[in-house]
Parts: sequence; structure tokens; C-alpha cells
Amino acid sequence: MSDRYLSFTVRAKDAATVASALKSLGRTAFVSPASDGFVVFYDAAAETGDAAAVTTLACAVSQQCGSAVLAVLNEDDEVLTYWVCDAANVADRYCSNPGWLEGADETPAGGNADILANAIAADADRAALSAILRAANEGEDSDYLFAVDRHVAICEELGLPAEYCTAGFTQVLGGDPDIPDLERFHRVAT
Repeated sequence: MSDRYLSFTVRAKDAATVASALKSLGRTAFVSPASDGFVVFYDAAAETGDAAAVTTLACAVSQQCGSAVLAVLNEDDEVLTYWVCDAANVADRYCSNPGWLEGADETPAGGNADILANAIAADADRAALSAILRAANEGEDSDYLFAVDRHVAICEELGLPAEYCTAGFTQVLGGDPDIPDLERFHRVAT
């Protein structure tokens, strides 16, 4: 997997529902097969990681699919940022290292385990999620030296398909061999 990716995860019975929503929004994207009630999608234009573009798309898909969307950006495996969009609202946002762009290692900011769990997987262990979100970024105390490790831990707590969530549009387009079932992905083109 790459050290930079953006993925969107939504609770949905099938990929066709999500692909249809993306097509109606005029997006160019890939959509994973459904896995345990979740579908992951990857959008070409949003891959820049611009927060406004990410949340606008996540909220639009949430409205169309009737389910919250978790958008996750891994930036150079240094910073993990997520947004939870529920209908037209950004319900929660998180950044594992908000000072990274300025060269400072800061403690994680934002991220509410209750909101995250309620929106994505109501039966998730909130204390475990909170510990993942609050863990140090570096040093002996950190279980998450790399952002992807924190993302995988969040996926495991929420019951999300980490093998799909930890990829982005560029990796799917390039046929990354670490992504299973690529032949089953839907391609949405405008």
C-alpha cells in the first residue's frame, strides 16, 4: 500500500447503490465490493485531500445513501485525518498530528469515539476507540508510529474492511496487488 491515500467508507448492502450515488454526482471513482455491510469508495478529484472537497463529497454520498460516511486521509504515513459525515453535517473530525505541516509533533486533536461509533458501528468498543485516537504519535509510548497502523486499528474496532480502507484512487487505478478482489470493483466515470 502507498503511504498516502484517501478512502470513504459507507454502510451499504451493495456496491451498486454507492456507484449509482457517485454517478449521479458526476464523479470519477472506484467502488469496492460490499464487505460485512460496508462499501469503500475512492474518488479521483477528492484524492487531493482538500478538506472542503472531501467533506462535500462525503456529505453528498451520505445523503444519497442514507448512511454516515467515514472519510479517511493518510498523509505520507505521518498524519491520519478523518471526517464523519452524516447527511449534510460533518459530525466529527480528527487529526492524529495537527502540527505536522509546521514540523511539530502534536497530540491528536478532535475525534469523538462515541460519535464515530454511533455513526459507523454502534457496537464498537468506545474505550478502545478512544485509546486508539488518543495514543501518542511517536516514541516508546506509541503503538502507531505510522498512520496506517492507527487506521488499521480503527478499522478493526469498527469492523471495517481494512484491506479496502487503506487504499486510495491512485492505488486502485494502478492495480495495487495488495488490494484484494480488484476485478470486482466498480468503476464510475463521468
